[in-house]
Amino acid sequence: MNTIDFSPSHATRVAIFASYNKDNRVADYVVYMLGELRKVVDAIVFVADNDLDKKQIQRIAPYIDHAICHRHGSYDFGSYRIGYQWALTHGLLTDADELLMINDSCYGPVVPFEPIFSAMAGRTCDFWGLVDSNEGSHHIQSFFMAFRRQVFLSPIFSNFVNDFRKQEGGFWDYVDLYERRFTDVLESQGFVSDVYVKPDCEMVLAASLYSGNGNMTLWPLTMLRLGMPLVKVKAMTGAFGEDMQESPEAFLHELQTINPELAGIIQLDRIDRGFKREDRWCTAEQIVGSEQVVSFDIFDTLLQRPFLRPTDLFALMEKDLKLKGFAKRRIKAEREARRRHQHQADVTIDQIYTMMGTRYVGMKEVEMDYERRLLTPKTDGLRIYKEALRQGTTIIAVSDMYLPSAFLLSVLREKGYTAISEVFVSCEENACKDGGALFRKVMQKMGIKAGQMVHIGDNHQADIVSAENEGVRSVERRKDTDQLLLMPSMMRYEKLKKTPSLALSVNIALQAQHKASCGNVPDPFSQLGYELGGPLAVGYVEHIHRVAHEQGIDGLLFVSRDGYALYEVYKKLYPNDIKAYYIEASRTLIMRNRAHYEDGSYQQRVWQLYAEEQLDGQMVDESNCKTYEQDMEAWADDNAARYKAYVDSLNIEGERLMTVDMTTMAYTSLRLLTEVFGHRIYCGMFSTTHGDSSSYKVMSYDEHHWDDSDMDLVILEEELITAPLLSADSIGDDGSFVRDASNPTEVVRVDRYARILQGIMEYALDYHRLLDGHETRMTFDEWKQLAGNYLKYPNHGTIQLFNQVYHEDSLHQVYHSLTEEMGLETSGGSSNKGTPIHQMNVMRLRRKQHKHLRTIRLLIAVAATELILLALNWIL
Repeated sequence: MNTIDFSPSHATRVAIFASYNKDNRVADYVVYMLGELRKVVDAIVFVADNDLDKKQIQRIAPYIDHAICHRHGSYDFGSYRIGYQWALTHGLLTDADELLMINDSCYGPVVPFEPIFSAMAGRTCDFWGLVDSNEGSHHIQSFFMAFRRQVFLSPIFSNFVNDFRKQEGGFWDYVDLYERRFTDVLESQGFVSDVYVKPDCEMVLAASLYSGNGNMTLWPLTMLRLGMPLVKVKAMTGAFGEDMQESPEAFLHELQTINPELAGIIQLDRIDRGFKREDRWCTAEQIVGSEQVVSFDIFDTLLQRPFLRPTDLFALMEKDLKLKGFAKRRIKAEREARRRHQHQADVTIDQIYTMMGTRYVGMKEVEMDYERRLLTPKTDGLRIYKEALRQGTTIIAVSDMYLPSAFLLSVLREKGYTAISEVFVSCEENACKDGGALFRKVMQKMGIKAGQMVHIGDNHQADIVSAENEGVRSVERRKDTDQLLLMPSMMRYEKLKKTPSLALSVNIALQAQHKASCGNVPDPFSQLGYELGGPLAVGYVEHIHRVAHEQGIDGLLFVSRDGYALYEVYKKLYPNDIKAYYIEASRTLIMRNRAHYEDGSYQQRVWQLYAEEQLDGQMVDESNCKTYEQDMEAWADDNAARYKAYVDSLNIEGERLMTVDMTTMAYTSLRLLTEVFGHRIYCGMFSTTHGDSSSYKVMSYDEHHWDDSDMDLVILEEELITAPLLSADSIGDDGSFVRDASNPTEVVRVDRYARILQGIMEYALDYHRLLDGHETRMTFDEWKQLAGNYLKYPNHGTIQLFNQVYHEDSLHQVYHSLTEEMGLETSGGSSNKGTPIHQMNVMRLRRKQHKHLRTIRLLIAVAATELILLALNWIL
C-alpha cells in the first residue's frame, strides 16, 4: 500500500475520489479532473483499487491530501467505503458541510465545477448528483454524488456505506445492491435528493424507448447540450458497444470548441487504450476522405429492398402473380446455375432463368421490373454519395451481382445517383469482391492504385476485409436491418427474423429503414404507433378491402371512435375505391334516439341520460318512468331528428353497407347502426370477437373467437386503434357534437393518441411508398406474433411508455396503465429481457378478473343506492 501522509486541517467540502487502472498508472484525464476538482473542494482522499508507485502518486500530489492505493477488488463502492472510513477516523469530516463521492469513469469537467456547486447550493436538498436514472428504480448515478452534513453523519448513511463489500457476482451486483438502492435508502429516512442535469421527461422516455435503456449517459452529445459537465469514458471508447446511441466523434467535435484542452486529453487517452473508431460513427466527410475514387457497394449500401431477406422479392412476386411455388423454384434455379457454371466467378440472370424451365418464360423481365420499382435509396448511402459529389471525386459502384451493369446503372441514376460514372459487376467481370479479384480489376480498369480509392459497403468479408487485403481503405456501413437487429431494444425483431413470413419480413425492413431515416429520436407515442399500430391498421384495412370486394360491398361505415384511425389509413391506401365514411356512432349518441328498449341495460342508460339532461339528475326507473314517458319520447324524438340530420349530411351512398369496428363482445355498433340504416347494413366487420354469438352477419380480421387468455392483446388493440377525439355524447342545437371534456385522464389519452396516430399514418405512407402499391396482407396471427414479442420481451423503455398509456374499465371510470394491466416487468436491471409471457398469463387473467369485479361491485353499489333512495322516498 502506498499513501501520502495527511495533516488534518479545516475542510468544509471533502471528496472521496475512486480510481482503477489495470496498468497501475494515473491517466492524464484523472490528473486533469483532480486539478479541476481541487478548485472547489478543500480536501481530496484518493483511493485506487490498484497499486501505484511513488512516481505515479507524485503526479497527483498537488491536488490530493491522502492516497490509499492497493488492490481490494470491491469496485468503486469499495473505494468509497475505504475513503469514507479514513476521512471519518482522521477527523476530516469534523467541520465538513459536504462530502463528495466521485469516480474516474468519466472524462471532464467540460466546464469548471464552480458554477455547478453554486447552482446546487441554492437547491433545497440533502444530497445530489449530476444525473439520475429510473432504470430498476429511481437513483442518482454513482459516478458523482454529493452528501450534505445531515446525511453523511447519519447512522443510515454510515451503516449503508460501511456495508460496501466485495461481491462475487461482479459489476451488476454492485449496481443492484448499492447504486440503485443508495438513493432509496436515504430517501426512506426523509432525506431529499436532487440532480443538476434534468432532461425533459419526454426526452428520457423517447431515449429509453429507442435504446431500451434508461441510462442517459448513452447520449453524450444530448447531455453535453443540457449542461452535463462529465462524459462517460465508456461512451468515448466504444465500451458501451451497441448500447451507445450517439456519435462520440460528434461529441468530440463539439467539445473542441468548448474545451480544446479536454478534447485533446480524451483523444490521447483513446489512442493510449488502442481505441479504433467505429465506422458507424464516421461522418460523410471522414468516409469520403481524400481519395480520388469513391467506390460503393450497391445493394444495402446505395439501394435497398423493402425486405428483411432479399429472396422475399420472389415471395412477393409469387403472391401477386399467383404463381404457386415460384419463390422456391427461383432460389433453387440460382443454386443450380451456380453449380453448372462453377468455373465462373458469378452467374448471370440469364443463366439462372435458363434453369427455370418453360413455365416461367418472361419472368426474368418481370423480376427486373420488380427490382426497379421496389429498390429505394438508402438514407446513409445517399448522404455519403452527396458528400463525394460535393468534393468532386469520381464515383463508381462495385457489386457481386447477377444483374447486368447497364440495368443497375440505369436504376441507380433513376433513384438519384446520377453522377455514378461506371458500374462493375461480378457476373460481367468474372471476378468477385470476396477474395479481392474484382477490386484488382476495377483498379486496373480505372488506372489507379490502391491508395487512391476508398470502398464503402455492408458485407464485412467481401467489402471490408477483401478490400483492405488489396490495400484499399474500406468503410463498413451496416445494412439497416442488421443495425436494427443488433440494437438491444429490438430483441423482439431478432426473435422474429427466422419466421417465414413475407409480411413480417417487410415490417422488419420498414422498421429498420424508419429508424435509420429519422435522424432524431422519434416521439415515443408516435414510435408506438409506427411499430404496433401501423402494422395492425394496414393489415386490417387490407383485409377489409379484400373482403368488401368479395362480398360486393358498396359502402364502408367506419364507426367511431375506433374506426377513425382505420378510416384515415383506408383513405391513404385506397383513395379511389369503395366509398368510405367515418360515422359518429357512440353508444350514448345513438341510444338517446329512442325512449324504449327491450334490453334492460340499454333502457337503464336511456333513463339515466334523460334524467341528467332534463331532470337535473333526478332518478328515473320502473317505478316512475310512466310519469315522464311523454316528455321522454319527445326528448328522444328530438335527439333522433338531430342524429338523422347528421347522417343525412354525410350523404352515405350504397345499399350493401359494411360497418367497421375493432374488438366486440356484444356487437353494439352493428346493432345500433342497423337500427339507423335498416336493411342497407349487410354485415359488420370486427378485428376480433370475444363474447356471445351474433344473429347479425359478422366477419372478423381474426379467424378465432377469443377468450380471456387473449385479453392483453385485446386491450392493446383498443389503445392502438381509436381516435384523437373525445367521445361524442350528444348533438347540440347548432348541429355540432357535444364532447365531454370533464375527465382529465380521457383528455390526456386523446392528446397522446394523436401522436400514436401520427406514427400509424407514417407507417401507412411508408408501406404504400416502399412497396409501390403492392400488398403483403399481414394476417391477424402474424400481428399477434409481432405484438406478442413486444410484450414478451419488454425493456425499460417499453415499460415506461406503457406506464403512460391508460386503459379504462367498461364504465370509463377507473383507469390503469398498460404496464399494470399486462403485468409487464423486466427480469432485472442487468438484462433487457423481460419475463416470458406464458409466466404472466395467470397474473394478467387475475388482473382482468379483478377489473370486471370492480365494475360489478360498482354496479351493485349504484343499484343499492337506488334502492335506498326509493325506500327513503316511500318513507317520506
